[in-house]
Amino acid sequence: FTKAAVDALKTEIMNMEGDLDILLTSEWPAGVDKKMSNPIASRPIAEVALVARPRYHISGPAGSAIYHQRLPYVNEDRGAGKHVTRFIGLAPVANAEKQQWLQALALVPCALMSEDRFRSIPADATACPYAAQGSKRLGAHLEYDQQEGNAKRLKRMAAPSEGRRDIVKDKSKTIFVRNVPFAATEEDIVAYFAASVGTAGTVDDIVRKQNPESGKLNTWCHIQFSTKSAMERACRLNDQELMGRKLFIEPAIAPRKNAAPVDGCWFCLSNPNADIHLVASVGQESYVVLDKGPINDTHVLILPIEHHACSIDLPPSTLHEIARYTSALSSYFASIGKVMVGFERFMRLKKSGGNHLHVNILGVDAKDLATGDEGRGSDQTPGTSSIRIAFEDAARKLGHTFIPVPVSSDVEAMRENLRDIVGDGEYFSAILPDGARLVHPLSYGERHPLSFGREVLASIAGVPQRADWKVCKMVGAAEEEAACAAFKAGFKRFDVNMIDG
Repeated sequence: FTKAAVDALKTEIMNMEGDLDILLTSEWPAGVDKKMSNPIASRPIAEVALVARPRYHISGPAGSAIYHQRLPYVNEDRGAGKHVTRFIGLAPVANAEKQQWLQALALVPCALMSEDRFRSIPADATACPYAAQGSKRLGAHLEYDQQEGNAKRLKRMAAPSEGRRDIVKDKSKTIFVRNVPFAATEEDIVAYFAASVGTAGTVDDIVRKQNPESGKLNTWCHIQFSTKSAMERACRLNDQELMGRKLFIEPAIAPRKNAAPVDGCWFCLSNPNADIHLVASVGQESYVVLDKGPINDTHVLILPIEHHACSIDLPPSTLHEIARYTSALSSYFASIGKVMVGFERFMRLKKSGGNHLHVNILGVDAKDLATGDEGRGSDQTPGTSSIRIAFEDAARKLGHTFIPVPVSSDVEAMRENLRDIVGDGEYFSAILPDGARLVHPLSYGERHPLSFGREVLASIAGVPQRADWKVCKMVGAAEEEAACAAFKAGFKRFDVNMIDG
């Protein structure tokens, strides 16, 4: 054996969860029984046995022509309690001396044994024969959990990887890995995948979090590479092992396909069940519709007619038309003493309408926001500072932060700024009265409340109780039609279609 191979095996064993039932070796470990002589007994195997602490160590006949079963020996207590190992040396198959060369064991896996049974020490047990040979450093990096005073089994757990904030999340360059060893550190994972992708790219980011309830490290993670080629190479490691555990690897997500609606999408006008009577304006490529559970009587949605998941996916002409609708709504609200606020949320949802872009827009009374802007800077549009602070305060409670996207007359440039921040990932984007955006990229595995946007808008509008859209549903089609007619009457002279006509 080479020293490197033995050290690698010892490290792999120390990183494994739980305890070993059986260790099989071709040679005897050196010093296993002072009463027996074996000329080729191996010191490296003794080192492995000391670290492995198996319930049974069964050795082949190399260097010995006899069958030997040693008295059980007690493994050292490294913080999780003591247990014994039974060594069995088998004779050569079909040997002339008719020494035993086959061993039958009726085992209950140690993972299924009670703690008392596993820790039971027989009266004839001896001390560990390798203790004097071993090094105390072998257990230096092992950690043990204590729960309710009872020692749990051997465990080493790496620290979570929260992901880098300076890396734009791009799932087209990301893999999803399951069955990751608890002991695998971020450095271990980077080294493992860096070796496989070679010159195709680098490991840019790892996100692997803890279960918030149990505190245990997740056995899955997301790994982002610098190139799609590196991601594809990493996928070839599917079914390969890391620290003795088989990994299951797949691309984080298939590329998005534009205009691919969910069956029965609420927002596709081609759906026979769509609420056409709530539509306030229809353009060439987008439309405005009253929210079915409005926060107030100015609450509308702007949507593309074709099925697109988010503003990043929109064709340029659709993007420009939605920007014109947004500007028209802002002008309308200003004419009635209100300022515009809104949000876009992109999350890959399976339910009807979940992946059809819809931008929430609302008018709130400017007079109620003026006080909040005093002393907080000179915004060109009243209310911007107060609304920015409202979103930031709400995000802070969730541990989230926003990245600002300044307003620009070039809507495609603003979209590129958004793309630079979120890549191909999910996001929440707040729309401020001056047209600027506050963007929060949604990290892999991040829990973002679906109600977040509505809760902030309802709070800004002074009606926090209307955050739940179901509470705000209008009663019957007649009320909905009346509300839509009233909105259309006010919006008519600002409607981009009426202006174009």
